[in-house]
Amino acid sequence: EEVGKKLKRMENKPIKDFLDICLREFDVAVSLQVSDMRETFDGALDELRDNCNKVEKNLSTLLEWKQKTCDARVAQALKQRDQERKEKLSLAKWMKEFTPSKYAYTQTDEVDFAFIRFALNMAIACDVCPVQKQLDAGAPAFLSSMLTVKNDCVVGPASMALAHLSLHVECKAPIAAAGGITACVDL
Repeated sequence: EEVGKKLKRMENKPIKDFLDICLREFDVAVSLQVSDMRETFDGALDELRDNCNKVEKNLSTLLEWKQKTCDARVAQALKQRDQERKEKLSLAKWMKEFTPSKYAYTQTDEVDFAFIRFALNMAIACDVCPVQKQLDAGAPAFLSSMLTVKNDCVVGPASMALAHLSLHVECKAPIAAAGGITACVDL
C-alpha cells in the first residue's frame, strides 16, 4: 500500500529517478523480508538447539544410569564369583580332610564318596540355600540316615552338615524327628 502511494507521487518524475526509487524500495522490501526470515530461522535454530540440549541431557542421564547399572551388575557378579570360589575352596579343603588316604583304616567306594560330597555340599548350602528348600528335599532325614553308615569318612561330613543345618531354628525339629540326635548320641 505504501509503495503504491509512493509510485503514484512519482508518475511525473523522470524515468531514471523513478527506477532509482523503485530499486531503493525493492531493496528495502527485500531487506525487511530477509530480516523477517533471519528472525524466523534464528528462532527455529534456538528451538532446535534447546531440543538438542534436552536430548543430550536425557541421553547423558540414561548413559549414567546404564553405567551405574552395569557397574552394579559387575560388582554383584564379582561378589557371586568370589563367594562361589570361596565355597569351592572350602569344599576342596573339606574333601581333602574327609577323603581317606591310601594308608587310612577306612576305605571308601563310589557310593561313600558320593555321600561325602553330598554332605559337604549340604554343609555349604546351609548358608546360601533357602532352609525351606532343604527341608522340602528331606535333607535332615537323609543326612541323619548317613550317620548310621559304618564309614567315618561319611559320618564326619554328615554330622557337620547336620550341625550347620541345626543352626537354623526351623531345622531342629525335623532333625530330631529324623533321628539325627539319637544317631549322633549313638556315635
